[in-house]
Amino acid sequence: MFDLADIGELYCAYRQAIAFWVEVLPDRVLDVSHEALVATPDPLA
Repeated sequence: MFDLADIGELYCAYRQAIAFWVEVLPDRVLDVSHEALVATPDPLA
């Protein structure tokens, strides 16, 4: 069901959806780098 091609298609669809919402609501979509977040988590959280 979820081979590499399926995962690639889903990821492309996800990126297109995010790009749409960033264009429609630029100040309402927060882009967070998972790698940066895990490397230095917020100490107050």
